[in-house]
Amino acid sequence: MSIDYLDIHKVVKCAKHKADLDEKSQRLKKNLIESCASKPFTAGSFIFSENSNHQLTLALPTYDLTLLFKERLEVIDEVPLLKFAAFDPSDKDDKEIINFYLAKNGLIYIGEFKRNPSYEYEDDSLFMDILESTLKALKSTKKISY
Repeated sequence: MSIDYLDIHKVVKCAKHKADLDEKSQRLKKNLIESCASKPFTAGSFIFSENSNHQLTLALPTYDLTLLFKERLEVIDEVPLLKFAAFDPSDKDDKEIINFYLAKNGLIYIGEFKRNPSYEYEDDSLFMDILESTLKALKSTKKISY
């Protein structure tokens, strides 16, 4: 595959969007980790954390499962978004389990980018919505049962 034309302005613009989204991403991860840890009902069952590569992880000790959220910049309908895609690192297929998107305006879109519903990235209850969607996706793929 060869690139016949590369618009340097678009590349620079994407780099600026990525820098802005990375800043919001750090606050989002911090919010998810802290808000989940602050709830007594999640203790020992659902643990959001950040690994040494600064990637968000979700540990589910009850199911002996840890998910890794990989981040990448995507542009959908000309909107730059940071996609967080959850993978089971022990799965050979490296199949995406669930994803959510972070927009520059701080809104979160769970599952797919669409105008509604969206969540604020600093919302203390956001981890519940991500956790609920993740558990449903894990159940549908028969990785867990409840």
